[in-house]
Amino acid sequence: MHGLIARHTVPSVSKAFVYSITSAGEFALASTGEQFLITPAKPGRNEKELQVAHSLELSNIHLSLLRAGLLVQWVPEPQVRSRNATMGVVNGKVYDAIVTVRLNDCDATFALEYERTAKSEEQYADVLNKFDSEKNLDRFLYLASTEDVLRLVPWQFRNSKRYVCFGLLSDWYRHLLDTDVFDWTGHQYRPFRTAIIDSTHPAQVSAAVLS
Repeated sequence: MHGLIARHTVPSVSKAFVYSITSAGEFALASTGEQFLITPAKPGRNEKELQVAHSLELSNIHLSLLRAGLLVQWVPEPQVRSRNATMGVVNGKVYDAIVTVRLNDCDATFALEYERTAKSEEQYADVLNKFDSEKNLDRFLYLASTEDVLRLVPWQFRNSKRYVCFGLLSDWYRHLLDTDVFDWTGHQYRPFRTAIIDSTHPAQVSAAVLS
């Protein structure tokens, strides 16, 4: 693998090998494309398996859109972190991904968060503040790992001024953009495709987060 990729075994996550990019691989990528100004922090041993599980699920979400021919662009978390620094955003939210999908006659962009476990009220209060101060995106989707997480997370955003949708990950894999999601704006469940068509305003999505 020329030292660019490292192979790991994480039995609690997968029986298959898990691969990660090495420092040499990061350098090789930087020489051919965008250089990340800030690289992700190296996790401690206790955090490693949780981070692997989270990253693998995000990869599955990414692939689900790609295989269905719905994906226009996927900006991953490290790139979001780097572009925040480029634009001078000091305390901005680092999303799991910024996703652009293809609809019938237009494209729609939203910030994606995969919620494997629920956070504390204090943590969600911080997230809410960052959402409310976001200037480049106006649509957000939370995909919850379980129904318990899905019951807990939306309540934390009941006072948000932003358009935040909440859905179940298992439903996403069956229905993708037609997954039923809840939002406090309409106080109802409806297909995500309908939600973003009814409320997408392309001019409010800054090109800076996609370029």
